[in-house]
Formats: sequence, C-alpha cells, structure tokens
Amino acid sequence: MGSGFRVTGNSHVINCYALNNGSVDGFAPDKAGIVVTGDGSRIEGNSCFGNNGSGIYLFGANTIRNLVVHNSVPGQGTGIDATQSVRDLNQIAPEHGPAELDTLTNPYLNFGK
Repeated sequence: MGSGFRVTGNSHVINCYALNNGSVDGFAPDKAGIVVTGDGSRIEGNSCFGNNGSGIYLFGANTIRNLVVHNSVPGQGTGIDATQSVRDLNQIAPEHGPAELDTLTNPYLNFGK
C-alpha cells in the first residue's frame, strides 16, 4: 500500500480525503496521504487522517511553486512535511492546532498538530 495521492506537478488536489494510507515500514513518501513531487500544484481543502506517515509530504528538489492551504491533517506524525529548503520554495500556510483556534486570524491556515 502506498500514498493516497501522488502528484508530479501542475495538478489540483482539492477537497479530497486521504485516509489510512501507507505501510508502517515503507519509504517516507509512500506513507503519506498526499505526496507532491513537482511544481505548480494547488493542494487545498483536503482531509488527511490515519496515514502511516505525513498527512501531506512535499518531496524532492523540483518541488517548487506549490500552494498548500486550508487542509486538515490532525493526528499525523507530521501534518505537512517538507525540508526547510523545500518549504522556502513553496507557499505553505501555517499549521495550527485546536488550542490556538480562538486566536488565529490567517484565513489560509492548515489545521493539524
């Protein structure tokens, strides 16, 4: 069993569910609910629960200019996973948990932690 959705670029993954994906012993990208390995994709409004890895995983040197907003990834080891160098090349809204909801004002937040 691998990741739920895998996109290589110029794709939209919008309002989808990625539930219970990946094997416990698999390679990190094969455990995530949504894996993004290319550029120019929009990952928005998705729910990722019960995956054996990250909820959303941005992976690889060519993973640039992607937009990641409004996703729900609670209870994952890492909700939205990417190295800092990959994060710097993409637009990933902050990820916050339920304890912070009363004080948040950013309309693009990802829900997790």
